[in-house]
Amino acid sequence: MATLVSSYNPTTAGAVDARTADALSVAFVARPQAMSWYVRFQERGTILTAGRILQLSTSDTNPRLFLYSNAGLYAFTIVNLVGTSTTRTLGVAPAIGAIVELLATLTAAGGATLSQSLNGATATATASATVTLPPAWSGTTLTVNSISGGSNTGTIALLNLLIVRGVQDFPTMRRLAGVGAR
Repeated sequence: MATLVSSYNPTTAGAVDARTADALSVAFVARPQAMSWYVRFQERGTILTAGRILQLSTSDTNPRLFLYSNAGLYAFTIVNLVGTSTTRTLGVAPAIGAIVELLATLTAAGGATLSQSLNGATATATASATVTLPPAWSGTTLTVNSISGGSNTGTIALLNLLIVRGVQDFPTMRRLAGVGAR
């Protein structure tokens, strides 16, 4: 089975084939609580930019939560109502074309952890840090591959996105997302 995301896109001889990145904005009304965010995608260059993979908020208004690339590595940041934040940054960057799995977890006490698996390998994780959770997010929009204002655009090819209540591990999130099931 191919590890690249692809579909036939006919072009004329010698033409360059450019694809638009997946982009999605949906209502997300869950209050800040213990939760797990799992996203699986093909890396298409977001790691080279300041691109956002996921953001929960109204534009860059606090409080907010987001997954993004930071200096060539993926990071997870939570910012509370008064602007206090915690950022967890991974230590290994994926190559273009890699299948990336990110698992960001948030505890009820505000603890944040970010884990990554590249091409199905064993996951690596950041240490947890805490921030006081806000009573509500600044908005109820969950945006994939950008923020509401349209800046900081990511270029991932989204394969799976799953957000569940409680702190879950990689095997659980993969099972719930149907990853690896045949």
